Amino acid sequence: MIYIDIQHIGKPHNPDDMGASKGDDVFDTEAYWTSVYAFHMEMHLRNMGYPVMRLCDGRYSDRHERVNRYEAAYPSSTPSVYLSCHINAGAGSYGAMFYDHRSSLGPDLARCIAGEFDLPGISAVKTIQAMPGDWTRNAYNTIKDVRRPVSICLEPFFIDNPAHQRYMDVDKIYLVGEAIANGIHSWYIKQGE
Repeated sequence: MIYIDIQHIGKPHNPDDMGASKGDDVFDTEAYWTSVYAFHMEMHLRNMGYPVMRLCDGRYSDRHERVNRYEAAYPSSTPSVYLSCHINAGAGSYGAMFYDHRSSLGPDLARCIAGEFDLPGISAVKTIQAMPGDWTRNAYNTIKDVRRPVSICLEPFFIDNPAHQRYMDVDKIYLVGEAIANGIHSWYIKQGE
């Protein structure tokens, strides 16, 4: 199972949260563009034959607990994947795939996803270990309570980098979702070797 969690929306304690923004319009927000790239990612994964479950409501801890319950109720010998979908802010030039520092499979999944990004304007996609006590703690908090699935916090581009904003277009955002889906597919192929 591949769990796609569209974060920054559906929070009962903060219903107006839309994440990062490059303007005042709802169509310029992290929540909007994350939803769009996640949709394309999901369709590519389904087209390749993967089971997908989308999450987009509750506190992060509620979502993680729900995934843990599903994993317990429907066990599988194939590793599951949990994707915490975001877009970064801070005008960086790179994308980032954060993995849980406790995970043995997370670094390889992050590398497989990063390896599929060859998108103009995004200088590199880094794989970064997320930990509770340093600058990666926000990414860590989005994945920390998921137990069995291999968890990645996706930050494929920066919403406030003009070179990255080309992907905030309905005719180009699919490239982001497709790259992530292809990376996951590559990882599953490696798991079968």
